[in-house]
Amino acid sequence: MKYIFLFFIFFGFRISYSQNTAVLTGATYKERAEAIISQTSIRVFNANTIETRAGFVYCAARYYKNIDLAYADSQLNILLDRAIAGDADTGFTTFQVMQTYLLCKPKLNNALKLKIRLFMQSIDFNFERGYTYNLTLMPHAAAYLACEEWPDYVDASGRTHDEIQLFSKRILARMLDEAFLLNNQEIDAPIYYMTNLGPFRMLSDHTKDDFLQRKAFSTYQACLALINAGYNKGLYIANPTRSKSWNNLGDGLKRASGLGSFAWVLFGTINEPFYYEGFNEGKGLEVMNFWLYYQGYTQPKASIIESSKNKTYPYFKKGLGFKRTYQSLNYGLANWDTPAGDPNESYNWKESKRTYLAWQSDTIDCHFTISQENPRRPSEPTIPNCFGCGDNPYQRVMQYKGTAIGIWNVPLDYTFYKLYNAFPKNAFKGILQKNGWIVCHTGSMMFAIKTIEPYTWDTTSHAIHNLQWVDNRKGGWILETTELSSAWSGDFASQMNQYVNALQANTNIITINYSSSNPRLKYKSLQGDILDITYFDPNVTYTNQFIINGVTDSITSQITDDICAYQDYNSNQLQIKSNGVVVETLIKDQPSQNSIVLQPAGNALNLSTAIASPTYHWIVPEGSIFLNNTNPFVAKPKIQLPFNIDVNYYEIKVYVDDGRVSKRLYSNNSVMAENGFIRFNSTNYEFEGYSNNQWVSLEKNTFVLDKLTTEPIASFSLRKLRSNYIGPAIKVRRSTDNAIMDINFTANGFLDEVALLNFVGSSNGYIQTWYNQSSSNNLVMNTLTMQPAIVINGVIIKKNGKPGIFVNGTSRLDGTALSPPVLIDDCYLNVVKEHTGATVGGVLDLGSAPGFRFSVNVRSELVWLNSENFKIHNPTIANSGFAINGFRSSSSENKLQIYVNGYLAASKTKAIDTRTSNRFSVFADANGILDYGTTSEIMVFKTALTNVERLILERNQAKYYNVE
Repeated sequence: MKYIFLFFIFFGFRISYSQNTAVLTGATYKERAEAIISQTSIRVFNANTIETRAGFVYCAARYYKNIDLAYADSQLNILLDRAIAGDADTGFTTFQVMQTYLLCKPKLNNALKLKIRLFMQSIDFNFERGYTYNLTLMPHAAAYLACEEWPDYVDASGRTHDEIQLFSKRILARMLDEAFLLNNQEIDAPIYYMTNLGPFRMLSDHTKDDFLQRKAFSTYQACLALINAGYNKGLYIANPTRSKSWNNLGDGLKRASGLGSFAWVLFGTINEPFYYEGFNEGKGLEVMNFWLYYQGYTQPKASIIESSKNKTYPYFKKGLGFKRTYQSLNYGLANWDTPAGDPNESYNWKESKRTYLAWQSDTIDCHFTISQENPRRPSEPTIPNCFGCGDNPYQRVMQYKGTAIGIWNVPLDYTFYKLYNAFPKNAFKGILQKNGWIVCHTGSMMFAIKTIEPYTWDTTSHAIHNLQWVDNRKGGWILETTELSSAWSGDFASQMNQYVNALQANTNIITINYSSSNPRLKYKSLQGDILDITYFDPNVTYTNQFIINGVTDSITSQITDDICAYQDYNSNQLQIKSNGVVVETLIKDQPSQNSIVLQPAGNALNLSTAIASPTYHWIVPEGSIFLNNTNPFVAKPKIQLPFNIDVNYYEIKVYVDDGRVSKRLYSNNSVMAENGFIRFNSTNYEFEGYSNNQWVSLEKNTFVLDKLTTEPIASFSLRKLRSNYIGPAIKVRRSTDNAIMDINFTANGFLDEVALLNFVGSSNGYIQTWYNQSSSNNLVMNTLTMQPAIVINGVIIKKNGKPGIFVNGTSRLDGTALSPPVLIDDCYLNVVKEHTGATVGGVLDLGSAPGFRFSVNVRSELVWLNSENFKIHNPTIANSGFAINGFRSSSSENKLQIYVNGYLAASKTKAIDTRTSNRFSVFADANGILDYGTTSEIMVFKTALTNVERLILERNQAKYYNVE
C-alpha cells in the first residue's frame, strides 16, 4: 500500500494516511462546507448497486456543483427506477428524493421531474409514527413539501393534497416542538442526528408555510448550539444514546462520522484539517451531511459559530439525566446514564455508548470505549450485537473531572453479560500493565483502566482493536485520565511508570461490596475526589446512588448546561453562551430574519426607535399581531409598522395556519402615545400599551365576547362572558331542603363562590337553571334526580382550579329549540369540557334527526353527528382534564373542522346540508344517552367564526381554564 506523508504542527508528529485520503481545510464555515461538497460531487458510483440514499446525494452534489450533469441525469434515472420499484428505504429515500428535487429543480429535465413525482405518489404517508424519530420526521417533511409543490398531489392511499398537508403538518409541528423543548433522543448520535437536522433544514429552507418554517429554523439553530460543547479541536466527544458505531467502535471525526464531520464544518479552524476517506456507502447515512453543507437560506447563527472560538479548557458539560462530558485541552471523556428506564428500551441499551474517551492524535483511531455485551434486540436474546454498538442495560457509570467509575450486576437469565474494553491497535505510543492498571500513552495524554475482576485478552484477531474481557456477571471498573504535564517527565515509558506509581500511591478503592443485589464501589481518585456509586436496576428510580465528595449527584434537569449553551427542559428559550457568558437567547419559533420580533409579555419594544431603520420589520410568529393602518396586506411574512401611532384605531393583522385575517383594535390615544411603548401579550392574546408605569390592555373590553364581532345565539358559562350581561350565572338547589337560589357573578366576572357555599353549606348543590348570557333561552332541569351537580359535600366541583358542572350519566339540562334556528351548514359550536367518562353520550344536542350534535366521550372521540357523521379519535387526549373543543361548519368554504385546544385536529370537505336545529339540550344526545364528566362553558354561534375570532375565543379560554 502506498502512503503519503503530511508534515505540520500537530503534537510534533508525522501524520500518515492512505493515498485515498483527502486532507481538507478551511478558514470559515462556508469554506469547510464547500471542501466536503467538492469531494462528494466527484464521487463515481454504480447507481444499480449503491445504497439509494447515498446515490441521491452524489447526484445532487453534481447538480449543485455543475459537474458532468449528463452523468448525474443517467444515475438519477436509475436510482428513481429502483425507488419506484420498491428497492429503497422509504423513510430515507422520500426525504432524499424530495430534497434533490427542491435543491436541483432548475437543472432537472422534465422526465426526471415526472419520475420524482411518480415516486412520491407511490408512497403511502398515512402513518402516525415510523420505527424511530427520524423515520417519522423524514417522510412527513417530504410529504408536506410535495403537497406544497403539487396542488393536485395524491399519495398511494388516495389521500388528497389537503388531507396529507393537514396530517403531516400536525406531526411535524409536534416533532419540531419535541426536539426543541424535550431533548431529541438522537442528540449526539454520530449518524442519526444528521438524519434529523437534514429535514429540519429542508423545511426551514423550502416550506412556504411560515408556521413550520419558524419552527424548523429555530429547532435547527438550537441543535447546532447543543453540538458546540461536544466539539474539541477536531474531535466530537459526547455520550450518545444512539451511537450505532457498528464494527469500528469509534465515532470520532477522522472516521468521517456524520456528526464529527459536521461539527468540524461548523466549528473547525484552519489549523484543524479534516481527513476525508470517503463516506460509508454500505449504510449511506453519513452522506446525509450534504443537506447541511450546501449554501442555502438557512445558515448557522453567527453567535453559535463565534461561541466555539472562545472556549477555555477544561470545562464540564452536563445534560439531561446523567449525561456528563469532561473536555480537557487534548482529550474528552463522556459518560451517560439514565436515572430509570425499561431495560428493553432501545435508547437505553440497543445503540448507546455509556463511556467514551477520545484524544488528539496522529492516528485515525483515537478513542477508547468501555462496553458490555448485549443482545441485538429484545426479540433476539441469543444473538449478540455488533462490537461497540450498544451497551448492556445492567451497568451504572459516573464521572467527575476526568475520572470515571462503573459497576454492573447482570441477572442470571440475561444471556450477555461480559465487559470488554476496546484498545485501538495503532493508537498508542506505549502500553504498560502494572499493579492491576493498564496505562496507555497516546502521545497527547495518558489514561489508565482498572477492572476489579480479573481480565483476559481476546486471542481473536480484530481489524482495529485489541479487546480486554472480564467474564463476570457482577463487577466494577475505574478509568483515570491525565494531560501531559510537568508531573510526567522523560520518554513515553518513563511517563507511564511515573503515572502508574502515582496511581498506586494516591488512589484507593475504599469500598467494594458485592454482597447485595445492589453492589457498591467507592473510590478515591488521583485528584483526591471521592466517587461513590451504588448499582440499581434499570427500571428502578434513582434515589441518590451517585455521590461525589459526600454530596449526592443530582439528576440534571437541563437539556444542556455548559460554557456554550444553557436550556432548561421544556423551555422555549435556549441561551447561546460564549465561554459561559450569554450572548444571545434563541426562542422557539423565532423568525429567521434580522427582525424585531413580537415577544411574550415582559419584553417591550420602543416603536419610535424600532423603526428608525427601514430594514426592520415585525415578523409573523404563530398567532402574533401586527399594527398596520396604511398597508393592510404587505407580502408575507413581513409587515412594516407605521411610524406614527396617533390614530383612533389600528387594524390588527393576525397570521394563523390558513391565512392572514384582520381585527380592529380600539385604543386610547394617551396610552398609545406614551413613549411609543407597546407589546403583544401572547398569553392573553391582547395588545398592551405602557401607561403610568404599568401595562394596560388596549382591547376595548376585557370580557371575551366583547372581543368578538360575531354574536353567539347561546352562551353558557360559570364566568361572565360579556360586559353588558347583568343576569345571574346559575340557579342552584341545595340537597338539605331543596331550596333554590340564583348565584350571580362577582364584580370581576367570576362565579360568586362565597355566595354559593353560604347557600349550600356542607351539603350538595345541583343546577336547576344555567342562564343563557346571549338570550332568554336558558337550560333547565326540574326533575331533581336529573340535575347536574356543582357542589358535593360542601366542596365546589372544579377542574384546573375553575368551577364546573358535573354529570354522571344520569343528568341533563334542556332548553327550547334555538330561535332563529342554527343552520347545520354554517355554525360554530364551542365546549370547554373534561375528556373522560363512562358513556358515549353527547354534550350538545341540537336535534334535526338523525341528529345534529357533538360529543366528547370516553373513547376520546370528538363527534360531529349530522349527515356527514364526522368524527375523530384522539387517544392522546383521553382522561387529560379540560380541553377546548370547537366544531366549525362553513358553507362558504364547504368544510367541516374540529379543533382541540386551538389546534386543527381534523378537516374534511362537506356536502351541502340545509337542515336546521329543532331541539336544544346539553349533556345528552338525540337518543337520550347521557354524558359524563365536568363542563364549564358552552357556546353556539349560528355562523362559522372567522379564524381570528375563533383564535381569540379559544386562546382566552385556554388562559382562563389553564389549558395548554
